[in-house]
Amino acid sequence: MEKKLTKKEYEERLREQDLYLNEGDEYLEDPDSDGYYEDGGYYEETGYLAVLGDEGIVPTPRPTGAVSDDEKDKIVNCVDINGNPVEMTKSSITFLPLNAFLTELKFTDEQGTELPIYPEFTMDNFDYSIVGDSFSSVNMECTAVEGYAANVKYSNAAVFPTIPSISNTLLMNEGVNTLAVDVTTIDGITRTYTLHLLNGQDSEGFRKTTLSQFPESYGDGLWLLHCLHPAYRFEAYQTGLDFEEVLSNEDKGSRSLISSTYNPNWVKPGSPVYDGSSWRAAKRDVIRYFLDPRNFLTPTGVFQFEKLSFDESVHTIDGISAMTKNSFLCRDPSEGGKECRRISVLFDVAHHPGDGTKRRIETRARNASGIRGLL
Repeated sequence: MEKKLTKKEYEERLREQDLYLNEGDEYLEDPDSDGYYEDGGYYEETGYLAVLGDEGIVPTPRPTGAVSDDEKDKIVNCVDINGNPVEMTKSSITFLPLNAFLTELKFTDEQGTELPIYPEFTMDNFDYSIVGDSFSSVNMECTAVEGYAANVKYSNAAVFPTIPSISNTLLMNEGVNTLAVDVTTIDGITRTYTLHLLNGQDSEGFRKTTLSQFPESYGDGLWLLHCLHPAYRFEAYQTGLDFEEVLSNEDKGSRSLISSTYNPNWVKPGSPVYDGSSWRAAKRDVIRYFLDPRNFLTPTGVFQFEKLSFDESVHTIDGISAMTKNSFLCRDPSEGGKECRRISVLFDVAHHPGDGTKRRIETRARNASGIRGLL
């Protein structure tokens, strides 16, 4: 319910917002039957607001976006610079970031068709990827927070010369292309947004030997990880399970819960509390999102797919010994230690599928027991 103001209070509120009334001017609104004014005052179309709640939205297959158009019209409770409550729709709110950030970044091909990038653009993420074929040129369009005050230059490391220029149409080479958008502000801060674009086959054969194992929709994310971490190895694991069937099984009763205090918008409508005071069933779209591996082919999300079974090409006694050197697990004999005999025990334990990688066992042992050990 809106706070009621007297005529004097209402006039003062208008003055605070630089809406000074001259004699004979009409008020912005009429008083109610009791002679009071609502504390709605006057708000400009844009201004500085603070969001009061943790407004979450259900993610989509390409991260960060609303599940449906209904999300755009949901009301977000805010306050303005004077502490006045303001109700805004989600689609009408934009956030003010730091300098040298982009608020928009998109790529189009030579026909003007927008190219989907992975992941979806967010101003605080600086690396993106595309895997495709037959690109002759790519046009880059962006909007900086500072607008025309920012100095924006474009380059493709695969095409000579690589000196950044103001031209936003870049020629593409066959194979690996690294497109960069350098944003420099008047205070000298520079940030670089990078698109890792694979145009056809790469000379290392990553697309032929690795990406070919996976459905095409995995390509962008895996190529991004490969560009950021070339030493990572990816192997397709065939589960033999139908995704929709798994989704339906997970979307039953209390199998997939979310705390309503964490994100109320992720809770299935009408769900009872299954655990504690706030754990309820999650929406099907939320479950779908977290079941889909393509949503987590990111530098932080990929580790949930670490291979835990034994791999003799990676897990060796020499490798584990190097990791545990000078710890209680493997001391130099010249310093009175034993010749890493405990390593062979760990090696044998981890040799069995499902027992976890040797590196994980070694790391936990070292973290739990320290350099000297507890035994």
